[in-house]
Amino acid sequence: MTERISSARGLRDVFEQPLAYVLQVEETLVSTLTSYGYEPIRLPTLEHTTLFQRSLGETTDAVSKEMFTLHDEVRPLSLRPEGTASCVRAAIEHGLYRGKQPKLWYSGSMFRRERPQHGRFRQF
Repeated sequence: MTERISSARGLRDVFEQPLAYVLQVEETLVSTLTSYGYEPIRLPTLEHTTLFQRSLGETTDAVSKEMFTLHDEVRPLSLRPEGTASCVRAAIEHGLYRGKQPKLWYSGSMFRRERPQHGRFRQF
């Protein structure tokens, strides 16, 4: 008998009615942000771990206990636990702030390694 494979604890599939609601909220959000002059930015899901250590602090729970970290040959990479550090890094790296204050918005999955409490997820 083969073992049934299901999603990992704290992760979920979103489809049918809940997905329709999520897509409607996203569409409204994009429309509203665009009307106020905000521009989208897509951030990588993986970043160098040091980015989060510097911005969140090495001893915080988010860094010491909650990040999914992959050990690359060169530098460790982490699944992003939040988006602010990545957004600021991108603005600085690409000079998006020169001559104006950028109005950026981002969306995408964030990840926490901790065992999820009731109603919380590892991917959110």
